[in-house]
Amino acid sequence: MSSSNRLVCCSAARERSRIISYLRDSTLAPRLVILTGLLAGLVACATITPVGTERRTIAGGYSVAPQVKWSRFPTGEFETWTIDGVFLEFVRFSRAVADGEPLFAGSGPNRDKFPIFHARMSANEVMELVVDSLTAEGWGNVSPESLEPFRFGSALGFRFELGLVARGGLEYDGLAAGVIKGDQLYLILYVGAREHYFAKHRGTVERLLASIGDTV
Repeated sequence: MSSSNRLVCCSAARERSRIISYLRDSTLAPRLVILTGLLAGLVACATITPVGTERRTIAGGYSVAPQVKWSRFPTGEFETWTIDGVFLEFVRFSRAVADGEPLFAGSGPNRDKFPIFHARMSANEVMELVVDSLTAEGWGNVSPESLEPFRFGSALGFRFELGLVARGGLEYDGLAAGVIKGDQLYLILYVGAREHYFAKHRGTVERLLASIGDTV
């Protein structure tokens, strides 16, 4: 096994260890049992790659400084990063969503449930798009608040906060920041377990958002 593969496998092992520890120690463990079956997906070492602290281009439209080291999970339509585990907290970076496309592509019979982005949408309408997309994905009680303008690099975008509940009943908090540039939507979504994890990494995510700049 190459050194890079050993590194990724170690990352996967640490990921599993962190989540298992949380499931064992958390007072919310009974409601997290439904998620444990998904741990099998973490066994495949090749699915996790490390993210360093150097500035990175996202979706071909902007760049961020990660601030700390992350683990990256390829999820097709999104680039997903996590520090303590995807069931505890994660940051999703959308692809460049074109006019007439869904924010979340979906698959199979559920594809038609995902709402469509339109380039002329207002910030409030994009916030509703995110809420409806998360609901179609399976999140419950998605409640947005605190919509406000946000400097997304050199462009004027928007940001807002969220409350949401996973299928297993675990409560999460979130924040989203986005911008429409060249008739394309770029969105960053941070979600973390309300108990401890959202607040734990919020400062890091806020600094990441403040670092948004041009592509590198």
